Amino acid sequence: MPIVTIQLLEGRSAAIKEKIAREVVKVFELELHLAPNDTTVVFQDVKAEDWFANGASLKKGSS
Repeated sequence: MPIVTIQLLEGRSAAIKEKIAREVVKVFELELHLAPNDTTVVFQDVKAEDWFANGASLKKGSS
């Protein structure tokens, strides 16, 4: 039973997360031949101030 964890910057709607989760489950069903209820998708919302790329915070106005 795979658990897929997706980390995103906070602020995404429940509707878009549901759409993404359905697509992930569909890929696992098609490619790995798993029943849809065998795949779990977990979203982790991360604050921009806690997400760093290239050594800099993604928070706007951060230096």
